[in-house]
Amino acid sequence: YYAKAVAWAGANGIVSGYADGSFGPDDAVTREQFAAFLYRFAVFEGRAQAGGGSDLAVFNDVSQVSGWAYPALQWAVAQKIISGTPNGYLHPLANATRAEAATILAKYISLFRVAE
Repeated sequence: YYAKAVAWAGANGIVSGYADGSFGPDDAVTREQFAAFLYRFAVFEGRAQAGGGSDLAVFNDVSQVSGWAYPALQWAVAQKIISGTPNGYLHPLANATRAEAATILAKYISLFRVAE
């Protein structure tokens, strides 16, 4: 049921799957993966520019951020779509919970869809 959506997202650079070319539709999504999906979608829509963003060095676990996800997390933090914990952790490799996913999506929609 999701094949057309995945094909569209792949063709438009929003998802790329794993290095071996496979796609894990039943896999959990990490916080950094979620940020990357939204960032690439925002760039696709012309709502974000590549580069810039917040300095992630303020987070205690910045060293855990994957290189490919760094610009996306910088953007998501700068837009206040994703935030860290009160004790200074971003948890980029943690699986996004349903509550986090709902909050992140709501913030994205609020930020970019209100004016439409």
